[in-house]
Amino acid sequence: MNIVNLVGRLGKDVELRQVGENKVTSLALATTDGFGDNKKTNWHNVSFWNKQAEALENYCSKGSQLAITGSIDYYQDKEGNYRTQIKGISFEFIGGSGQGNNFDDDIPF
Repeated sequence: MNIVNLVGRLGKDVELRQVGENKVTSLALATTDGFGDNKKTNWHNVSFWNKQAEALENYCSKGSQLAITGSIDYYQDKEGNYRTQIKGISFEFIGGSGQGNNFDDDIPF
């Protein structure tokens, strides 16, 4: 079974592009591993197609937090380098934009 679950933040705004008759978006998803001085950021390339790609473009931007389920795909690019890509199956919006929105002042207690 080839399934991966990731929770992370978008590293850039979502850009939708046309590929033939389909719409696709490629996300740069940042996840963190470890803690303290051993904390590091890992970047994952994730693709979503058609309706899901449109939803991501409409509702997400740099810093948005997502939970993503997908499958891992390994391929060779035009230069002969091996790459890893996550083919998105589903996603869930799980957090704010990460842009420092703080609504604590609006809470009456």
